[in-house]
Amino acid sequence: MFSDLSRSVTRLLQSATANQSTRVRVGLGVIASLAVVLAWQLGPTIIQAARLVAIGPQCRQAFTTQTDLTLEPDVSLSRCVSRLQSLAITIDRSAMLRPVAVMAGSYYLQLPTETISHLLTQAPSDLGIIQRELLTGDRRYAVLLQNSDELRATGGFAGSLATLELHHGQAVGITVYDIFAPAGQFTGYREPPPGVKEYLSGGETWRLQDANWSPDFPMSAQTVLSFLGESGWPAIDGVVGVNLIFIEKVLAIVGPVWLPDYHQLVTAENLAELARSDRASFFPGSYQKAQFLQSLSTHLRLKLSTLTTDQYRRLLKLFLTGRLAKDWQVYSHQPELETVWQNWGLAGAWGPLVQDDDVMPFAWIESNVGINKANRRIGRTIQLEKNQQSLQVSATITNTNSPSNRPLVSEDMPNQPSATVAAQSRTGHYVNYQRVWVPATTEVTSLLLNQVPQSQWHELVLTTTNGYQVKEIGWVMTVSEDSQATVELNLKLSEPAAHSARLWLWKQPGTAPTTYSVTSPPHSQRFELVTDQFVNW
Repeated sequence: MFSDLSRSVTRLLQSATANQSTRVRVGLGVIASLAVVLAWQLGPTIIQAARLVAIGPQCRQAFTTQTDLTLEPDVSLSRCVSRLQSLAITIDRSAMLRPVAVMAGSYYLQLPTETISHLLTQAPSDLGIIQRELLTGDRRYAVLLQNSDELRATGGFAGSLATLELHHGQAVGITVYDIFAPAGQFTGYREPPPGVKEYLSGGETWRLQDANWSPDFPMSAQTVLSFLGESGWPAIDGVVGVNLIFIEKVLAIVGPVWLPDYHQLVTAENLAELARSDRASFFPGSYQKAQFLQSLSTHLRLKLSTLTTDQYRRLLKLFLTGRLAKDWQVYSHQPELETVWQNWGLAGAWGPLVQDDDVMPFAWIESNVGINKANRRIGRTIQLEKNQQSLQVSATITNTNSPSNRPLVSEDMPNQPSATVAAQSRTGHYVNYQRVWVPATTEVTSLLLNQVPQSQWHELVLTTTNGYQVKEIGWVMTVSEDSQATVELNLKLSEPAAHSARLWLWKQPGTAPTTYSVTSPPHSQRFELVTDQFVNW
C-alpha cells in the first residue's frame, strides 16, 4: 500500500517537473520570439535614430545658421533631411512604432493624431522631393509680407517684399524692399480685374502691389512672378506669403526684439503700429519702411539662434498650425515641389484637392479697397440656407473702429480709389470689395445691401489652379466706424450643386475665426470656421 502511494507521489513529482520544464521552455521561446520581433521592429529605427542623433548638434547648427547668415554650417541641411527621411521611412513601416510615434508627436506638439499621422505618411516621399528640389543648388524666393490689417484675398496688402536666396538650402541673403520699388519698374500695361480696376488702379494698369487679388494663392503667386519677370528681376523659383499676425505670434514666443538703430523694443503688441508709424511721410520708392523691416529681420534672426528647446517646440507647432489658418503659404513653379506644398496644406490652392460632384464649394472673400488699416476691428457672421435649388447667403459685417476724422493712413497712397470711395476712407472706415465664389452654373436672383435691393454687381467665370470652374460675384460695400452692414445674396443652384450632400467652406487668410450658420431644413448647425472645412448639409 505504502509502495503504491510512494510510486504515485513519484509520478506526480516527475509530471510536475516535466510541466515546469515545458513552461520554462515555452516561456523562453516566447521571450526569444518577442526579442526577435522587437529587434525586427526596433533595430532599423534605433540605427537610424542613432545616426540622426550623432549629427543632431550639427543639424541644429545648420538650422541656426539660417538665422545668422555670418555662420557656416558644419553639416548641410540636405544631409540632415536625408537622415530624417530614413528615420521617417523606418517608423512608417513599423506596425509597432508608428502608432507610438503618432501619439508621441501629438503629445509633444499638442496637435491631433490625425494631423501627425498624415504628416508621417507623407514625410518619406515629400522629404526626398524637398531634398532634391529645394536643398540642392541655388534657389531664390520672393516673400510677400502681408498686412492683414488691410485685408486682401491671400491675407493682406503686401506693402513689402523680401527676396530669400538659398544655396543648397542654406539662407545666404535676405533683402527687404518697399513694394513700390519693384512695382515702379513695371512699364507695361495689364488689364486690372474687376474691383482693382474701379477702386485701386486709378484707371491705369494693374500693378504688383495689388497682384495678390485672387483667393487662389498659386494664381496670385504666378501673377506676382509675372510682374517681377516683366520688371527685369532675376528668375525667382517661388513665392511665400506671410501674414502680419504670424510674425506677431512668432514674437510672442521668442520675446521682444531690440533694434539698436531705432532705439526701439519691438513686441507682438506694438509691431503693427511700429511697422506703419509715420506712414504719411512714406512715398513710392521710400526706404524708411524697408529699412525698418530689414533691421527687424536681422535682429529677429539673431534672436532665433538663442532659443530654448521649448521655444523651438512652440515655434514648430506654430508653423504646423499656421498652415491650417493659412498664416503662411508657399508656391513653387516646380510641379513636384508644389505637390509637396499641397500635401502639407501650404499651397493655398482654392478648393478640395479632389473634385467631387457631391461637394459644393463656397468662398466669402473680402478685400479692403479703402486704403486704410481698418480690418483689425472688423468682424463678420455668415449664414447659408439651402432649399432645393436655391441658396440664401446672409451676412453681417461689424466695424468696431472708433469714429475718427484723422487723416488717411495708408501704404497705397499713389493708387487712390474713386473719389466717392476715397471720401469715405477715414482711418477706421471699412470700404470692402466683397466677392463670393460659387459653382460656375450658379445664377444671382437678387442682392440686398442693408435691405436695399441692388441692380449692379459684377460676374466673372474663371478656372482655379485645381481646375474648378467658379463664378465670381462681386460688389463694393462700406461699413462706417462703430456700425454694422448687412448683405443678402439669393442664388439659384444648378446640378450637381443643388443636390450636393456636402459643403466645402474656404477660410480667408488674415481673418479671425468666422461664425457660420449652415441650414438645410430641417437641419441646422453653427460653428467657428478656423480653417477650410467640409460640412454636411
